[in-house]
This record gives sequence, structure tokens and C-alpha cells, in this order.
Amino acid sequence: MELFEKEEKHKTAILDTLDKSIQIIPVILVFIVAISFILYFSMRHSAKNEPAVQTENETAKAFASSFSVVVKDAGYLKRNVDSRDIFIPALHVQVANVRSKPQDRLLLIATFAKERRSICSGTTSLFNLSPGDSRDVELKCIESTGFGAIGTGMSLLDASESLAYELWLKSDGLMAKVAADNITFKILSSLYHP
Repeated sequence: MELFEKEEKHKTAILDTLDKSIQIIPVILVFIVAISFILYFSMRHSAKNEPAVQTENETAKAFASSFSVVVKDAGYLKRNVDSRDIFIPALHVQVANVRSKPQDRLLLIATFAKERRSICSGTTSLFNLSPGDSRDVELKCIESTGFGAIGTGMSLLDASESLAYELWLKSDGLMAKVAADNITFKILSSLYHP
């Protein structure tokens, strides 16, 4: 009798498990159908936007080709703050207007990242860049404060590790990446404070 009760309990447990499993199957099917719809409509939406994205990329490429941008030097500006040395990532860049009309305002943006994580950025504006005119500029990590901006630096140990940068041009709603590379440890002299 006891053996029969154990076997009956075992069969009941198996049937309960099977019943619960069968109840989960519709949930799984609904989930799969929902994911399929999301993927279908996102692919359909991106296919519709493909010509617009391609046109935007071509416009940005034409905009970037209107300027010659050369990174002349990349490294760190050394500063002493509170009796310790800090190293500020910086780029020395030459920008030239190679098109036949003047550029009223051009924004140059540098972003610095370590292991794909943004560390800091720096910007500078160029005004009234005539055809054939070129300017040398310095872009360095800056941090905005309530009273202006201050340089953002790192320790010698952090500066000795690889740091990537990207350089972007922006004007009148157009933005294009014009350079990307890594900075090796090198002390630069500032273009503005020799």
C-alpha cells in the first residue's frame, strides 16, 4: 500500500510539472512572436531611412572635404597643480579652407577616450576662414565650470596608458569626423603659452 502511495505521489508530481511546463509554452510563443514583430518593423523602418542616411553621409563627406585638417602633434600638456603634475591630453591641429568661399564659423571638436569610454573633450571655434586660409589651433581637455573652463588632466600613470582621440568638424548643422588615432605619451609645448 505504501509503495502504491509513493508511486501515485510520483505520478502526481510528474503530471504537475508537465502541466506547469505546458502553461509556460504559450508565454514563450507570445514572447517569440513579439520579438519577431519588433525585428520585422525595425528592419523595415531602417530600410526606409537608408536613402536619407546615405544622403546625410554624402553631405557630411562633402563638407569635410572642404577643409584640410592635419593633426600636427598629439600628446599632453604638463601642468603643476597643488604641488603635483597633471597631464592634459592635447592636439595641435592645422585647419585650412580649401574651397572657394569663406567659412564664417567652424567648430572643431576633439574627444578623448580610454577603452571606448569618453574621458573628456575640447572645442575651439574658427571665425572668418577665407579661401586658402589656414590656422593652427590647440585642442585640449577642458571642463566647464560656473566661471569658465579649466583644463582636465590625469596622473602620469594614466597618461602612460593608451588614449584614443577623434576630431570632428561642425558647422551649420553639418558634422563630420576628420581624424582618429591614439595618443602616445609625449609632452607638448602649448601653442599659446610657450
